Amino acid sequence: MKNALKLLPLLALLGFCGVAQAQTVPAKPNGAKKMVKVDHMKSDHMMMHDGKMMVMKNGVMTPMTADMTLANGTRVMTDGTVTMKLKENQLIGMDGKMHDGSQLHSGMSHNAKKKPMKAKM
Repeated sequence: MKNALKLLPLLALLGFCGVAQAQTVPAKPNGAKKMVKVDHMKSDHMMMHDGKMMVMKNGVMTPMTADMTLANGTRVMTDGTVTMKLKENQLIGMDGKMHDGSQLHSGMSHNAKKKPMKAKM
């Protein structure tokens, strides 16, 4: 678990770097083939730049002077550390990637209260 928490800042940094790239999204909710380019560099975001956390707000980039808590509860610190709480059935792989675990663990039972079996000799 500690190793996964150590990977979380790297995951967040990679996620924020991904936000900085333009993406294409469907123009219509029905999945029409026409695509519209979205420029995330103009949206509000945070990023590590030259070893310092920066905040882009309303098109103006300024140094981050205080820790921030985002709408989903994720905390972003001025040193670049990102802390978030996993939601129900959300998992983080040993590679640091986030996944939906609802299908993976749907048939498994939780045996946290059972004592481990002892080997018979």
